Amino acid sequence: MKVLVLGTVHFGDSSDYYRTQWGNPTPKDMEGLVEYLATYDFGAVFVESPAPWEWALLKDTYGDESAYMDLATRLQKDLAVGWFEAYRKSDALLKEGDLKGAVEHLLAAYDLPSAVLNWARLGDREKGTLREDVREYLNGQRPNEIDLIAVPLALRLGHVRLYGADAFVEDVPEHMTDALIETFKRLDSEGKFKKIKEIMNKWKVLYDKSFENVDLLGFFLHINSKDSTDALEEQWRILSEYGGVPGRLKVRSWLARNMKMASYVLKGMAHIPAERALVLVGVSHKGPLEKLLATAGVEILKLEGEDDGRYGR
Repeated sequence: MKVLVLGTVHFGDSSDYYRTQWGNPTPKDMEGLVEYLATYDFGAVFVESPAPWEWALLKDTYGDESAYMDLATRLQKDLAVGWFEAYRKSDALLKEGDLKGAVEHLLAAYDLPSAVLNWARLGDREKGTLREDVREYLNGQRPNEIDLIAVPLALRLGHVRLYGADAFVEDVPEHMTDALIETFKRLDSEGKFKKIKEIMNKWKVLYDKSFENVDLLGFFLHINSKDSTDALEEQWRILSEYGGVPGRLKVRSWLARNMKMASYVLKGMAHIPAERALVLVGVSHKGPLEKLLATAGVEILKLEGEDDGRYGR
């Protein structure tokens, strides 16, 4: 089993720690990166989106707390299916080539990444035949790294599914949220995050230049380098050493989230007939996931240009 963990900055409605604005890239800006990734011939693509099991747990815990969850609940009711039944039925619909039915069932199954992928496979006329609330939701999403990288890559490779591998993990207990925010503010004012900010500022300069040249491949090679990922790992040492109880709890929850993400990748690869997989996640997850997956016996692939010799290709 071989896995390439590709770290990315967040586009669309998601964000990075310092809320950096990364412009509004289009699929054209990512063509060089997608073309490069396609040479690995991945058999599966995992993305930083909650796994269906995580959505199901969230609903049981908190109810319909988001626009997406509300849509999925309506679809389950109207299609007369539970989320897992919808997941299984979507397999048959995809095999039959019923993309319209597949999109609706994938949404009902909490498999949002695969729904977005198959929405992209539909022609404009077919999209117009979908129910209005589905069209409004899918048309209303701001493009993020899944839309810009994972979907074009999966289309090029002929995939019909993307695999969500993220998890809902509470940062700290709710009553400590304010204390955690104050901890971050204090550490920031004390200059503890100075080096990380400097790195992010350098990234922004490189990104803007790459964006201007309509080719972000070099930017992605840089942020996935060992120097970059090691620097980001430093924030967790700082929180653990100087963040008191809130900081240490945040570090533990971060580790728990990455462990769950790694488990979803391992679980997926155990059931997918693929020797190579891409895991597309926020770049802060790259280091922890590589270590966890390598510990589980996964061979970690690297990008050309990652001349750090960590794991080999």
